[in-house]
Amino acid sequence: MRYAFLLAALVLVSGASAQPVLTSVSADTAVVHGNTLTITGTGFGAKDQAAPMAWDDFQEGTPAEPGEAGAGNWITRENSIWNGISASVTRQPYWSSGRQRVDGDICALLDYPGQYPESNKGVRYSTDAGQGHRAWYVSFWCYQDDWMDTALNCENAKVYGNYSSSRWVPSNGHEGINFRWDEYWSGPGGHMFGYTCDVGRQEVTGVYHNNLDKWTRVERWLDMGNIDVANGYHAGSQDLQIRGAWSGQLRFSSCGDDTVYAESCVIGHFFNRQNGAAMRLYISELYMDNSFARVELGNAPTWAACTHREIQIPSAWSATEITVTVNQGAFEAEDDVWLYVVDENRVNNSVGYPLVIGGEPASEPEQVGIPGPVIFDGEEASVSWTAPVDLGVPAYYGVYLVKDGVERRVGSTPATYMDRIPAENGMGLYVVAHNALGQVFSRSETVEVVEWR
Repeated sequence: MRYAFLLAALVLVSGASAQPVLTSVSADTAVVHGNTLTITGTGFGAKDQAAPMAWDDFQEGTPAEPGEAGAGNWITRENSIWNGISASVTRQPYWSSGRQRVDGDICALLDYPGQYPESNKGVRYSTDAGQGHRAWYVSFWCYQDDWMDTALNCENAKVYGNYSSSRWVPSNGHEGINFRWDEYWSGPGGHMFGYTCDVGRQEVTGVYHNNLDKWTRVERWLDMGNIDVANGYHAGSQDLQIRGAWSGQLRFSSCGDDTVYAESCVIGHFFNRQNGAAMRLYISELYMDNSFARVELGNAPTWAACTHREIQIPSAWSATEITVTVNQGAFEAEDDVWLYVVDENRVNNSVGYPLVIGGEPASEPEQVGIPGPVIFDGEEASVSWTAPVDLGVPAYYGVYLVKDGVERRVGSTPATYMDRIPAENGMGLYVVAHNALGQVFSRSETVEVVEWR
């Protein structure tokens, strides 16, 4: 049996932004981890490959063993690969339950024990050489375990990097594509920068936000843009807060063969262990894609108010319908959550679609209520209504008249009544609730305008 979560047909009022609009969500059973949701609406945009390039919650691993089952393209590298020496050790990440986001969680572990001068060790995803992507979106949760209280001695801790194959084997005398986020904890300091074949370097300095001994969600966006066009973009965030972002030209015809797109992404991948610095880096729920389009569950009724979001795993995507597998993450049973769709241009619905984690499926959202018919005195009508549940944002109400199938908006108000409406006997009337941007999130049934006698 399929359960449906229905939001009445949405009518965007004048001035609304071109955001995705969610009109209904259905589930086979409840909204719980591993179940399927089907989202319908408009403005979801395009996503050539519905599923992400790579997704792993690492739950197939056995703690204390090298990652083999379910590891996909994840590998770790150790030794000095930055100076051109090939890595002497290539292995899968180790699974560990040493730190858990949720009970029974298994993570990928990068252990930097502190007895060597430096360590190049990270979780890496690679495409085939020459098969890079213009856009990369990466999301993961990590726990930087300062188990020896020495992590802040680290002179250079790399959060992530995107590279081309020529990053390791320079061609045409140029170094290839290199986009990184480096933090210098002992400074403190840091920077986020990128360049292609040693030109077009762009940098944001002062990026220093270590999150030791807590679970942190890290996201990064890279759009390399077009050759010789200033439409590239690179940004990174921690716990939904942008830490650095810049835009401009990132690909150059002068680079020749080095105009290829980034072909790999590495998480962690360098921790300078001088001065006794040590750390264990636990990685969970690692998601990589070549599109910014995605689906998220958040803990607040508006995108801007969310302090916690969990990425969902799509398996089908069109402009009007998306299918995802629920990734419950750290949300617990009976938590109120809100659903968001982000299109390929990073545009999302600002007001979320309400759901409930676990148990019975979320009930139909409360609607604007009109008690009885609208009274008409022969010239004008008046109407009052009941507001829906607290929506978490300032609400406005638009009043619409319907005659012979044609709808006409007669006004908007923050009050729960309107009089002096130029109506006619027998017309239909309904009320929608919307936010300041004009996005509709609830409406009433259509009622009849009845002349008072």
